[in-house]
Amino acid sequence: MSGDSGHRATNIRDSEDFIVACIAKATLKTPGVAVLGNTFAETISKNILGRTLMYNGIKLSHNDEGYVLDVFVVVEYGVNIPSVAWDLQENIKKEIENRSFQELKSINIYVQGVKFPD
Repeated sequence: MSGDSGHRATNIRDSEDFIVACIAKATLKTPGVAVLGNTFAETISKNILGRTLMYNGIKLSHNDEGYVLDVFVVVEYGVNIPSVAWDLQENIKKEIENRSFQELKSINIYVQGVKFPD
């Protein structure tokens, strides 16, 4: 049975990677979102360690109450930021519900900047 726990850990990690990919998809299809931003850890990882992560701007963590999602975005110039943040939360909730990922306790949206037209 001891080998079974390693298999379970891999399945949980694969599941989290899949959920993060779904969250990225829902985020980028939300009108008003220009790009995913960077978390502090991603900035350190890129600038100091030279690593890039699969999906920038998404942090999925787990505590005693369940999963907590932090999404960092840059929005398009001229949008109503609170409306975009609300729509983004709703799109992510729908995507998560469609994937039966029930343990998500909160979705936090962080607008890191505004993308101006070229």
